[in-house]
Formats: sequence, C-alpha cells, structure tokens
Amino acid sequence: MLLAGRDDQVPLYVVGQGKTVRKRGERLEVWSHDEGKISEARIIEISKVCLYGAAEITTPAMVELMQRNVPVLHFSHGGWFEGICLGMSHKNVELRIKPIPVGRGCGAVSIHCPEDRIREDRELQNSIAQIRS
Repeated sequence: MLLAGRDDQVPLYVVGQGKTVRKRGERLEVWSHDEGKISEARIIEISKVCLYGAAEITTPAMVELMQRNVPVLHFSHGGWFEGICLGMSHKNVELRIKPIPVGRGCGAVSIHCPEDRIREDRELQNSIAQIRS
C-alpha cells in the first residue's frame, strides 16, 4: 500500500478590495475595512499567500513571510499573475560562497581584492605556459 505524504501547509488566498493581511504574534489575520477581522491562520501552516486585486499586506507581515521563505504572490483582479515577493533563501548560501577563492594578500575574498585576483591569474598563465613548453 502506497500513501502520499500529507502536506500540512496550505495556501492563503485573499480576494477583494479593502482586505488587508496583518501579522499578530505567530498568526496572520485577514481584515476588511467594512467587516473587521474576517479570518486568521498560523504562519507555520501557510505555504504561500496569494493576493488578488486590491488586497493589501502590511510590512511586518511581509517581512515575517520573507524571513520564513513563504512566497507572496500578487494577482490582478482578473487572476493574472503580476509578481512575487520572496525572501533570500538560506538553501544556496554555501553554494554561492564556495566557488569564490580566498585572497592571500589582503585576507579578504579575492573578488574584493584585485591585486590577489591579478596575481592568481598571472600564476595560472605562467603555469600554463610552462606546461606548453
């Protein structure tokens, strides 16, 4: 018997003008200018936030979602995708740092120390020239 894994995170859809997503503690609350608080959801249970039309999100809510790497997608009133807001993912930090060689002269990354970069290039060219001769 094969069972699919259960996804505990669900998307949060906010549709309509005058709707605002706000952060309160570990929850996101959806408010309406006319009706007050409409609903709420725990941030840990949200996989993405989809805002349709003139729905809004507060800065604290946006920052919290970016820190947790939860995407916020913006759609037009008709449902056309307009853009995405996503924080910097930690997943590829090691991959981005690893290929950069460490400079010897200034003790900093060689991209920020041109003298080391030039010296390394010259050493590489000299070693290639010696191999060819």
